[in-house]
Amino acid sequence: MQTKEAYARAAQKLTAKGLLEIESFIARIGKLLDLKNPIIQAKICTGKYRGTFDYSIAFDAGYFWVTNIGNKLTKAERSTRLIDLLRTMLNQYMGLFAKKGAIFHALQTRAHLDNQRAATKNLHPYVIKRVGVVNTGFSYIGWPYVVLEIDGRERFHTTTCLHYELLKQKLEEMSIQAGYFPAGGYKEEDIDFIYNGIGFNSLGSSYTCCEGVIVISA
Repeated sequence: MQTKEAYARAAQKLTAKGLLEIESFIARIGKLLDLKNPIIQAKICTGKYRGTFDYSIAFDAGYFWVTNIGNKLTKAERSTRLIDLLRTMLNQYMGLFAKKGAIFHALQTRAHLDNQRAATKNLHPYVIKRVGVVNTGFSYIGWPYVVLEIDGRERFHTTTCLHYELLKQKLEEMSIQAGYFPAGGYKEEDIDFIYNGIGFNSLGSSYTCCEGVIVISA
């Protein structure tokens, strides 16, 4: 019932033509990511943002994308804004899929350099397994992460540099840091692997995330 009400609320705030185009975009995004039953919803905000609405694209798998586009727009303006955001989102995902071979090659090159440096410090090497994205309010595509195999365990690792490289598709900038240093919050004695020239702890809870939608796999 809540989903139906949230859909009806969204439909009331969009033009009929805009709703059809929005549903077409989210269907294409769902097909690209193999996510079923996409639906647009509008949720009434409370507290500080009382009186405004969050719009979300929800899928059966629990993956979703949320944006707040303001309440002062007309139906036509609101529809256009959502369509533009979804078009950008779709293009970003399509770009990742189109370049996934080059992206994986760049990540493997980085892994080779990182592991060479790790060997000089007697640290664990890592193997790139796959790349995914998790729900976030920071970008249309979600926050990217890499799944690393370290000492027989999988780690869902995320950093700001990875987000920039994949989101902006800056493959030419996917190079290793020139100098080594421990990640913020870690001491040198905590470090047991190196990613992009930066030391991390494979058992630490920092710089990690839950599993999301896989977009690139080995």
